[in-house]
Amino acid sequence: MMNHTGALWQYLGTFVLYTLGAVGLIYGAYWYARRSSGLLSGGSTKVDPQVPTLQVESSLPLDPRNTVYVIRSGSERFLIAASGEETNLLSKLEPVASEVTVEEIPVVTETERLEPWFAPPVVPRTVPRRQGFGARFAQSIQWIVSSRMK
Repeated sequence: MMNHTGALWQYLGTFVLYTLGAVGLIYGAYWYARRSSGLLSGGSTKVDPQVPTLQVESSLPLDPRNTVYVIRSGSERFLIAASGEETNLLSKLEPVASEVTVEEIPVVTETERLEPWFAPPVVPRTVPRRQGFGARFAQSIQWIVSSRMK
């Protein structure tokens, strides 16, 4: 006759064995489905370069069930409205402009750079940091006296 400790270990061992077997079967089914169809891996299928692919350029949700999409296929673009029940082509948009090369991008030099309206004004330093405290104090007294003279 088996004591209580032996029964507990037998129960735990059986539970672990069956649990590992079930997890192994689930993983094996997932691996087989991914390897055979390529649908579960999210894009592991091969794409023919001559067939244009569809890409979502942008989307605008109008409400929880209606959304407007800009779809690109090669150089063509389409405006599409999708709802829970149907999908409608709203219009065909202008073709995509050619890619911008590095040579076409204008170079902005430091003197041409414009500051945004919210940037603080750049105040040139009139008192260099190399001066000691006494020289800076004297300069500030001169500014105060000159501002009161005006």
